[in-house]
Amino acid sequence: MGYYIENESSMGGEFTTKDNLTIFLPREFLQSAAINNSAEILYLYYTTCTIKITGYRLTKIYFDATARKIGKVIASKSTDKEYSITELEKSGKPYIMNIQILPYTAIGEKILS
Repeated sequence: MGYYIENESSMGGEFTTKDNLTIFLPREFLQSAAINNSAEILYLYYTTCTIKITGYRLTKIYFDATARKIGKVIASKSTDKEYSITELEKSGKPYIMNIQILPYTAIGEKILS
């Protein structure tokens, strides 16, 4: 299951994709964050790249990112959903389906759907 680990004293965000690629980005590199209305798509715009996170209940990660205290974000390794939507709702935690590391994109060029 993909998950998020909070870190109050974080020096930056650590992101691990489904392919086990891990990237650390210092919090000073974060320029902006954007989330869609359903909290299923989150963009984190860094000076070096853009991180696109898809999943459920990503609001906590969004607020932590804007407060510059994002921790570890780890994508689910499974291609099948390990938990039903009902179980996710009960957990109250973000569920990370996928993380993409995209080339740098100027803020505002991406349109959230």
